Amino acid sequence: MSAVKRKVIMSNCLAKSFMASPSSRIIPPRAIWIYRCCIATILCWLAFDTQARPTLADDTEENPSAQELFFETNIRPILVAKCIRCHGADKSESGLRLDSFESFSHGGDSGPVFETAAPHSSLLLQAVRYEGLEMPPNQKLTDEQIESLERWIQRGAQWPNYSTPLKDSRAGGPNSDEDRSYWFFQPILSDRAKQTETAESTQPVHPIDAFVIEKLRHVGLEPAEPASDATLMRRAYLDLLGVPPSWNELQSYLSDASPDRYEKMVERLLADTRYGERWGRYWLDLVRYAESDGFKQDAFRPTAYRYRDYVIDSLNQGKPYSQFVIEQLAGDELDPNSDEMNAATGYLRHWIYEYNQRDVRSQWSNILNDLTDVTGEVFLGLGFSCARCHDHKFDPILQKDYYKLQAFFAPLEPRYDIPSESDKAKQWRESNVDWDACASPILEEMEQLEAEVRSAVIASTIEKFPPDVRPALVKVPEAREPADRPIALLAYLQIQNDLQGIDFTKKLNGDALTRWKQLKGAMEELNKGVSGTPPIALTVRDIGQIAPETHIPGSRSDETIEPGIPTVLGSDQSFPISPLPHSTGRRLALAKWIVSEDNPMAWRVITNRIWQLHFGKGLVSNASDFGRLSESPTNLGLLDFLTKYLIDHHGDWKSLHALIMTSSTYRQSSYPRVISQGHAIDPDNKWFWRFPPRRMDAEQIRDSILAVTETLDPRAGGASDVNDSNRRSIYQRVMRNSSHPMLSIFDAPDGSSSVAKRNRTTTSLQALYMTNSTWPLKKSESLVRRIIDTENGSDASRVRSLFQRILLRDPKDSEMESLLSFVENHPLATQNINETNRPLETESLEPLIDIAHALINSNEFLYVE
Repeated sequence: MSAVKRKVIMSNCLAKSFMASPSSRIIPPRAIWIYRCCIATILCWLAFDTQARPTLADDTEENPSAQELFFETNIRPILVAKCIRCHGADKSESGLRLDSFESFSHGGDSGPVFETAAPHSSLLLQAVRYEGLEMPPNQKLTDEQIESLERWIQRGAQWPNYSTPLKDSRAGGPNSDEDRSYWFFQPILSDRAKQTETAESTQPVHPIDAFVIEKLRHVGLEPAEPASDATLMRRAYLDLLGVPPSWNELQSYLSDASPDRYEKMVERLLADTRYGERWGRYWLDLVRYAESDGFKQDAFRPTAYRYRDYVIDSLNQGKPYSQFVIEQLAGDELDPNSDEMNAATGYLRHWIYEYNQRDVRSQWSNILNDLTDVTGEVFLGLGFSCARCHDHKFDPILQKDYYKLQAFFAPLEPRYDIPSESDKAKQWRESNVDWDACASPILEEMEQLEAEVRSAVIASTIEKFPPDVRPALVKVPEAREPADRPIALLAYLQIQNDLQGIDFTKKLNGDALTRWKQLKGAMEELNKGVSGTPPIALTVRDIGQIAPETHIPGSRSDETIEPGIPTVLGSDQSFPISPLPHSTGRRLALAKWIVSEDNPMAWRVITNRIWQLHFGKGLVSNASDFGRLSESPTNLGLLDFLTKYLIDHHGDWKSLHALIMTSSTYRQSSYPRVISQGHAIDPDNKWFWRFPPRRMDAEQIRDSILAVTETLDPRAGGASDVNDSNRRSIYQRVMRNSSHPMLSIFDAPDGSSSVAKRNRTTTSLQALYMTNSTWPLKKSESLVRRIIDTENGSDASRVRSLFQRILLRDPKDSEMESLLSFVENHPLATQNINETNRPLETESLEPLIDIAHALINSNEFLYVE
């Protein structure tokens, strides 16, 4: 039977099966080959049993409304720059103020500035079009600005709910009292949780539940009933370890009659080394971890994985968050001789890099901008990048504040001469003493022969750099100014590439060439049997105790910007920094301020992230921007209670996990018996009246398939796998320009930018990959062969075993009946056929492989509920 005919038969068979059971939770597995079956696949992906499918709100990224973004992007800048100088709080010509919604709505001496019934004839639009009144009087707005105002007026001239009165400018002045009173900058409230009682019991409830129940009752809702024991166990495993429990683990848990079995399970999971592999992935998303440079060449970074291993080990050790932050920002300032600290400061080397960018000054500026942006988002939860070119339009972040933060990184210098494993490097040097003694004179003579050619190439390459860069390149390193050192370093990486490309057999001649060839042959003979040089750490150092000056680009002022905290948090006085023997001490000072208990921002941010990763959404919706473009916390009291709890427990993530996971809020069912009221009152589930069901992320899907098919390779740590292996997804190589095919299809980031919350898309490519790709098929086949090899049973027992291993339950009677009929009527039920039409096995595996493949495609498997 030809492969085409076989697929067509299977297509027809399974298509009929699907059409006969429209409520089936199982996707037709691998017969999707011809066009009509591709359509069926997409329909299957979207049209599951509604019980298994979460509401749209659970899968939707919570962003500010389009109208608010339109106002901030297009309208606010016009009003600030062109209107409020004459129509604001300090001055209101013709009785008109345009600095707030209230005053805008009131109008001026000539009446309302806009008409809802006739927006095109609104007085504001007449004025900006110069139809009678001419505003602004000195220069007409651009056509684009007028068009933006027209669109805004036509939409009802709406202002964001959070909008504060517009000011002429924040530049050069202190922030207002209103700015300083913004909730995010206030001290963490230390009030104890309210002792709320439930309707069924007079006993105090869990502190998290007290806050949640109070909010629910305020809007007329009650929490959902508890999830089943099996559902809760699977949820906990997927949350903390990224893989489901085995059938045997589930049975052992269910047979445990102790009242604290759940708490003991949570404690056991937190002690599992797979915890760091799961939660480390979240942190790698934030810091834009990748193992390549990006851009066109996308060169591999062979020791980048050491940062990944550092993160995993730190989380497994329960390292305090304050220490975790300090080590990444300033590990080299703590201990420059520590391999662990060199790995930790890999955080400062995750920027993208263009190996042949001649404008190295701009490239270094982009690198510093990237570090500033990511540090502001990851640790402080503010969009500092919006203040790079001007004062932030709606958050109290001055342009000066941006460069005060960047000044902490100004002395930074990437290093390419520090071994990643110092002990092995020492052993290598000691074992090659004899080699070094023999090689040194040969290399010195070769260097003399090559010197003239090398000097010419260096001089020629220097001329390819911008004129403002060249003077620093011709100086010896000791004579370079601090600001020129990283610039020269990036330039000489390119010069070194050019030097390595020299063909000396074409550049030398005569006796020099003859001697060079002799020396080259001697070195090749000497290098036989000698191991390669030790790998180099992806790390940084300060250039010394003196930092380069930081200035605001394009500013008329030549003011030197000193490192400091945002102006809104305190005075603009100098920030206390203690220089160290080998560095400026700037990054260490920054790190200590970030994790200081007096800094409410960083601790609220990490607490919200942990909550988000348990529930799919944070108490603050935008996890990396707590400014005014983000929604206010849905439960500020709960956020501050959890934040204070984390601080009091020395920043131990595991203690906060345990607190959250032992609450009734976390243990709720995803599908309450009475669900319509919740959907009507709180369709987005922002008050957490049920546990938010969500599809597993990319790594969970891949790792869970490996786990349930018993093909998961448990080896941890070390260099990433080049080809798709059976190790966990976190150990697969992350190349920015060539992402892992399965992980990228399911929205895994590529490491180009910080990702606080992944997109969660539903596309036909995902369905087609899961149904047509050979990878899920091979894993399904491996599981079926293992069952047949270890279990001598009937088709019914094998089907039952597949359900137990994949879905952690027994099949229902109706499912068993349908699947046994499917096995009996399968076109290849009696034999397996190869390309030569010769029987390979008397008992075909195909029906069971199809069933296994269908189960790992089901929503019941792919969703965390």
